[in-house]
Amino acid sequence: GGGNVDPVTDLPNSAAFETGLCELLEASATPVLLMLRLRNLDTARQRTDPLTVNVLRRRLADAYQDAARRFGAETYAIDRDTFAIVDSRQAIIDLRTFAGALMRVTEAYAPAGVPMVLAVGAITCGETTDLDGIMQQAEQAMAAASHAATSAFVQGDEAAMLLASVTELQVASRLATHADEFMPYPDWHSRRVAELAGRIAEASGLKGREVSGLKLASLLHDAG
Repeated sequence: GGGNVDPVTDLPNSAAFETGLCELLEASATPVLLMLRLRNLDTARQRTDPLTVNVLRRRLADAYQDAARRFGAETYAIDRDTFAIVDSRQAIIDLRTFAGALMRVTEAYAPAGVPMVLAVGAITCGETTDLDGIMQQAEQAMAAASHAATSAFVQGDEAAMLLASVTELQVASRLATHADEFMPYPDWHSRRVAELAGRIAEASGLKGREVSGLKLASLLHDAG
């Protein structure tokens, strides 16, 4: 019904997206999910009128939908600056080339003389059937792509490395070392806590980013 359609783009909205993705997961499918964000849509909104922005969203939605249809994939309008493409059959073999085509289409539009910038994050949903976990991974990939100066594409397995940069880890290590100097415990207390927390997490069935995140939090538990 009308409640499941974005009024500007005529694409299925976020409610339809969640329903469709849940149905695929319940059917044991392993779809590929691409999240697309128009990074500077707010800037375009400030420099032009709402009607022009709506026309821009509609034209880009049509372009994304046309590209996805060639592979039998579905396109959704998640919110005003975010779209999703669900490839239920993994028909899009070269995701980077596909994302590049989407970025070129997006950059062709320049309201008020400012080319649009697109961030694309992609994950394969086979590792988990939890919708919240899938969305978190996809949004992490999209956020990692948003750190680039121009339009960019990041796959899920690249996101963690880009978001947790060497510099950030160095800062965390220095904070932990500094905190340890003021604690009445033996040397390397924070690191021992982090290592034990990681072992407990793994023994409890946690994996991947969950373990890494817990170890980092444990490393900083005395940093204030």
